[in-house]
Amino acid sequence: MDSIAWISTHTPRKARLGLALCVLAASTLAPAVRAQDRPAPVEVLELSANAASDVAADVAVVTLSVIREGSDVAALSQDVDKTLSRALQDSKDTPGVLAASGGYSTQPRFDKSSQQSGWTVHGDMILKSHDFAGLGKLIGRLTSAGGLQVTSSTFEVSAELRQREEADLITRAIAAFTAKTNTAVKALGYSSWVIRNLNLGTVNGQPAPVRPMFLRSNAMSAGLAAAPMPLEPGLVHLQLDVSGSVQMRH
Repeated sequence: MDSIAWISTHTPRKARLGLALCVLAASTLAPAVRAQDRPAPVEVLELSANAASDVAADVAVVTLSVIREGSDVAALSQDVDKTLSRALQDSKDTPGVLAASGGYSTQPRFDKSSQQSGWTVHGDMILKSHDFAGLGKLIGRLTSAGGLQVTSSTFEVSAELRQREEADLITRAIAAFTAKTNTAVKALGYSSWVIRNLNLGTVNGQPAPVRPMFLRSNAMSAGLAAAPMPLEPGLVHLQLDVSGSVQMRH
């Protein structure tokens, strides 16, 4: 019988319409209710695995700074601008070095009585290179005669190296997931399994740690003349995670 055939034709038109809408709503909601009542899949196992490797970083990243203090903020800013401009030009003329401007700030200085006593102007530039020896020589020149100081240094893995490592990590991570699944399925008394879903993560890595020898003040640089700055890359830990679920079978 039609789901709304029982509605009497003698029922007022508005009432018939209301009853019909109620019946249609109930018939629409029924499948959803049945879906909620449906039991969760059985014999499903969720797992995760990963693969990792320690890779020698192939890009050095060094931040150089110019800091000037005094009472004439215009003169200080001009000095910082000229120093950074010369250093950037020298860096851009050095083969294999990528140079870019960094942060820039002008801050008031205060004495012990909280009265303004002057200004501090701070400007940064960032250098990146695959050529550690060439970059070290450039930094030696800039810190000894260019009026800059090294304020931070670290190492990164280039996009090219990361992509090469990613292929190996994917293969190893999936192999680890498969081996872990085989072990778990057999331990639970099942003979086989098929993948229900698999989530492949992205390669994550932490920058190589900064070593104290990388950071040198102007005073130290003056004593070392134009000696190259030693740059020795550390290892970057790369990791790729895999997770998913499998349907176990007897």
